[in-house]
Amino acid sequence: MGLREEVNVANQIVGSGFSSAELHIKAYQNT
Repeated sequence: MGLREEVNVANQIVGSGFSSAELHIKAYQNT
């Protein structure tokens, strides 16, 4: 697995993490 592929995987994880993090932030603000 090359460095470029690892970066692509990391970007996908970060991208999906942002969407779920936004949901968590909204949930915390509602409480």
